[in-house]
Amino acid sequence: MPLDDESQSVHTFEQPVDNVEEMPQALINFRHANPDKETDILDIDLIDKDDIQACAEYVREIYEYLLQSEGKYMLGSDFLSNQIDFDAEDRTLLVDWISRCHTRFNLANESFFHCIAIFDSYLSRVVVPKASNRLVGICCLFIAAKYEQSYIPSLRHFVEALTQVDPEFLVNCKCEGNRSGPCYRCSREAIIDTEESILHTLDFQLAMPTILTFLRRYARISEMKNRDRYIAFYISELSCLTTSIFKFKPSEIAAGCIAMSRRLTRKPTWDETLEKYSGYTESDTKKVMAEISTIMKKYACNPKARYIRRKYSQEDRFYGVSLMIETVVTQALTLNTKEAK
Repeated sequence: MPLDDESQSVHTFEQPVDNVEEMPQALINFRHANPDKETDILDIDLIDKDDIQACAEYVREIYEYLLQSEGKYMLGSDFLSNQIDFDAEDRTLLVDWISRCHTRFNLANESFFHCIAIFDSYLSRVVVPKASNRLVGICCLFIAAKYEQSYIPSLRHFVEALTQVDPEFLVNCKCEGNRSGPCYRCSREAIIDTEESILHTLDFQLAMPTILTFLRRYARISEMKNRDRYIAFYISELSCLTTSIFKFKPSEIAAGCIAMSRRLTRKPTWDETLEKYSGYTESDTKKVMAEISTIMKKYACNPKARYIRRKYSQEDRFYGVSLMIETVVTQALTLNTKEAK
């Protein structure tokens, strides 16, 4: 029983631009940055020339292509406008629940961000009933895991994630404990059918650049320490909870997350090396940082982001960066309250 019976075609993907006048400024800046020009800027890729996995010989061409193609998959911040009974708040809870499943399955970060990109693309085209949102979410994670992972959990584990009752989730299936077994929406058949619906709806176009695609690159360029990098990762996952951030491109969001992490750790927000390798200037990051600041104030202490916050509160894995951000946000809100009085 695929979900595309109620589908509405809302967004169409644009083709990558070749006309220089239509190119994003970041791509123009990126192309004009001459890697062979003698400057005091460190050649990051030269350091990795002996690492075969770093693709140092053509990594610039890869990211030039990604900067050019990311606009093809842009949805905008209003991509939920076609939904009937599924709004931005419902999506926030669902994305946080997906983060829980992602952590439970011990999947790579790429799978989470790719899942969200697939999920949002599908929502922009198909009306999803509220009762089926977890089914669609887990299917998107299933697809993303197949795309990104060398090993994925069995289908049985994804079915178990659907049937497990979450007392704080907005919709739990009523089939839990039924003698006749789980209902269709919590069955392996539903996952397979919905997976097929998603893939056909998106026309198998799954190679969308994500925030993490650029975030890893910019963190490498910035030579971030582990704690600083995890701050940027945490901010980027918090950003996925809201639709407002998607008025920016993934590369812009990634740049904003790096800039915010550097600011929180008392470093210069941006520098010439980041500008050279990203194509973005410090002024380009300010609007994104303003949006990220709003998101942090909204979700850093919000129970709707409990799974993402809990994950990044682990000292042994993530240096407890969510607790640090929570302290910073609490202090900022307290200061603003005092100033208002």
